[in-house]
Amino acid sequence: MKIKYDKVVYEVVSQDSEGYFINIDGDDIHVMSEDCMVLPDEERMEGGKKYDKGKAPWWLFPFDAAEEIVKVLSFGAYDKGYGEGNWKVVKNSEKRYFSAAIRHLKAHQRGELIDPESGLLHLAHAGCCILFMIWHTLKKPLQKPE
Repeated sequence: MKIKYDKVVYEVVSQDSEGYFINIDGDDIHVMSEDCMVLPDEERMEGGKKYDKGKAPWWLFPFDAAEEIVKVLSFGAYDKGYGEGNWKVVKNSEKRYFSAAIRHLKAHQRGELIDPESGLLHLAHAGCCILFMIWHTLKKPLQKPE
């Protein structure tokens, strides 16, 4: 068993009803239970509990693919000179980003993988447009179907 005491992890030599004995520089030192934290051993970690219900499972998200979209954001903000967050204030954004996403998807479909202007994936441009549309949609009051 291991404990953390004074920001250092120690192997427990023995224990009694009040705490644990650890070896520091050849001396067995008694540490009170309330002054340390028992660390889970490997066996206990396998059966440990963690309540994740209702929480987003971020491990499912393809971060490497999302990084391609971030490159598109950077290209627009800095290389094209639109600035950070300009996409938030574009007029008629839903129609314009939808059209841009379709143009990039069609280019990809006909075999043109890389956008010639940016040197980035057409799919990343399309994904960026779709993220913009999602963001704008979330900012509007959602209408429930009747």
